This record gives sequence, structure tokens and C-alpha cells, in this order.
Amino acid sequence: MANYNVSNMNQFINALTSLTDEDTIDIMADLDYNDVFLDIQESIRVPSANYATNCTINGNNHAIYNFDNTLIRQGTNIFNVYAQHLRVNNLSFLNCNMTKAGAIFNFQFVNNTDIIFNTGVLQGRFVYAPIRCYSNSVLINNYMITFNQSKAQLAGETATNSPRFRYCWINFDNCELRDISGSRFILANLDTCYLKGLIKASTGDYRYFGGVISDCCINVTLGNGHDISSIETIFGTQGDMVNIINADKLNTAEPLESTEHHILVTDAQMRDAEYLASIGFNIAS
Repeated sequence: MANYNVSNMNQFINALTSLTDEDTIDIMADLDYNDVFLDIQESIRVPSANYATNCTINGNNHAIYNFDNTLIRQGTNIFNVYAQHLRVNNLSFLNCNMTKAGAIFNFQFVNNTDIIFNTGVLQGRFVYAPIRCYSNSVLINNYMITFNQSKAQLAGETATNSPRFRYCWINFDNCELRDISGSRFILANLDTCYLKGLIKASTGDYRYFGGVISDCCINVTLGNGHDISSIETIFGTQGDMVNIINADKLNTAEPLESTEHHILVTDAQMRDAEYLASIGFNIAS
């Protein structure tokens, strides 16, 4: 069991690669990826050997700035993490510039379990999911997330390698759908999240969201007219709780109808707490 106090990016990477069971990393200052940008052209294995169990990274309300994968070959992740029962607390990731396919953190290995990112901000440009995992093993809890002029992709190629997002505020700032095997959609498992912004795609019968969506407020503008026949085509599988969807922003070719769990509301109704409670939306959350 070791404790690492880190104040720059080199120290942070050294601590990550040295992790053993029950270690703790305390980040004592904002970190700048530009300090190591020229030196990193392949994935970094975390830890450098075996798996690390029951470790904690305390961000202490600091941020890591300027993650950038332009020097890494296409499809390569910055960190490949082998961990079980990992907690990342109060740490933000700002001004990311992930313009190639590849994640910041990749947990997509069979034995990775129980990974939680608790409280922070994730912001930047992405053409791929910033965090990937195996079998929904990662929970992103209480994060403010903004994708700036990005491919709007929260997860990987299937809903099973999507992190779970809970109590998150997600803004798609002038984004486009990513094309996966000829289909354009966002794969994510969303629980009690608020989604806003603009997502564009070519016209056609494209799904927008896959995975399980429960107890969410979806206030997203779709950028073009779409030949969509049902609300499930856009919003995928519902969970146990009602989702509300701003129908005034869907911009579909034909009006859509609500389902038991996907309820269409107007812009005015979305602002009316009494009305939302009357249709079964969990406004207390």
C-alpha cells in the first residue's frame, strides 16, 4: 500500500504505472498533458504489469488539461487500464483534443470491474468515446460533460462496452453522429441524466441513442429532418423510469407518438414541474 502525491504529469504517469493493490494517488495541482505530449506515441499500460485492485485517485478538485492524441497512431488509447474496484474522485478532464479514434482511458479488458469516476467535468473535442470499458464495468457519476464540435459518441461500438452515466449533465455542442458500420447513433447507458445541445446527421432513418435510457430529460436538437417512424428508432431501449423528450426539437419529417416510457413533451411542458410530475417523471431527481 503506497500513497503518491503528484503535482505534474510525469509524476502522475509514474504513479499510475507503479500502482499495486490499495494504492492511492493524490493530485495536488492542475496537470498539463502538454508536458508529456511529445514523449507519448504509444499506449501507456496502467499498471505496468498485472492488475491493480482497490486503488483510489483523488483529484482534489483539480483538472488534467489538454489530452491530445494527434501523435499517437490511429485507434490507440492513451491509457490501457487493468484495474478492479478503482475510484477516481473529484477529477476533471478539460480542453481535450482527441481528434483520432482512441480513448483517453480504456478499461476494455475482461477482469476490469467496479470502476467509478465520481464528480468532475469532461470537456473537449472527441471523434471517439473518451472512456471505454468491458461489460458496462465503468460508472461515470455526477459529471458535467461537453462535446465541442465532436462526433457525438459516448461509448464504443456496442452498448455493452459503454460506461454507465448517472446524474450527468451532457451537452452536445454542435456535434455530428459517428458512423458505425453504416449506422449513425450514440450508444450509451443513461440513468437520471440531462442532455442538451445540437446533433447533426444526414437525412435517413438513423437511430440516435442505443443502450438503456432511464429517468432522463432529453432536450437535444436534431439538426436535420429525418425519416423516422417511431420514437424507439431514435431513443432505443427504455429503462424502468419515464424519460421526457422535447418534441419541439426533434425536427423529424413526421410527428411521432409517445410510448409508455418515452414521453414527448413540448418546450413549455418541459419547464412545467407540475405537469412533468403528473405524467410520472421523477422531477425530484
